[in-house]
Amino acid sequence: MKIFNNLKIINRFKEVSNEEPKREARSRQTDRSDYFSDKGRSAVTNERSEMKSLWRETVMVKKWLGSILIAIAMPGIALAAGTPVGTDITNIATASYVINNATLTKSSAPVTVKVAEMIDVSVSWQDAANVAAIAGSIDQALNILVTNTGNGTETFDLSANSLLGTADFDPTLVGIFFDTNGNGNYDAGTDQQYVAGTNDPTLAADGSVAIFLVNDIPGGEPDGNVGDSRLTATSQTGSGAAGTVLAGSGDGGLDAVIGTSGGTSSVIASYVVSNTVVT
Repeated sequence: MKIFNNLKIINRFKEVSNEEPKREARSRQTDRSDYFSDKGRSAVTNERSEMKSLWRETVMVKKWLGSILIAIAMPGIALAAGTPVGTDITNIATASYVINNATLTKSSAPVTVKVAEMIDVSVSWQDAANVAAIAGSIDQALNILVTNTGNGTETFDLSANSLLGTADFDPTLVGIFFDTNGNGNYDAGTDQQYVAGTNDPTLAADGSVAIFLVNDIPGGEPDGNVGDSRLTATSQTGSGAAGTVLAGSGDGGLDAVIGTSGGTSSVIASYVVSNTVVT
């Protein structure tokens, strides 16, 4: 590799430099006529040529280090988990190297970049266990929490699916509702229903919204049967493979980058039929 070749050159330069006093002492003992003989002139010429070559290589090493420092100090996109989008981050790269027993240090000029928006979301089921419901009952709610785990403000599309075929029965989807009064319980007629494109939730970084996923339970289901329902939240800015860059689509016109969630998250929550009525 280039770096190892250059380091070998520097080491050779050190060897030649250390030998120079010895050569000068020997040259003072050499007869003047011998020094200016063809052999003497040739040796001096070769020595000077070697020294010039070593100095040229040393200059190349310095230039090479400078290029590396610039590359390190100037990343294309600044990503900093937990750091608010738009935050300035200043980079200074420093490298040390040794020439002729002297340690030298070279630093790049400061380069300031702004943190891009990271798009991430988490959807989690909040009930401690399967929600017990009587067969044939209506408006049975599952408690869901949607959290913006990115570093900027983001608006999310919500969708639900109760026809999963993953359990004993499929509930009948009524709709998605917000916990409007914040009491943690679904209140029909009070809690606002979600309508796509009308009241899509907009969440600041680390902000959350409580959701009720409401279904009816089909009649005739025996005790212990389980039914599943799924809620999905997807960033309106974009979703896809982690690391995908959405140029100019982030807060303040900065770039947005898809995070580890892929910009979308979903969770399956469950009911369990319990026909026992406690009075």
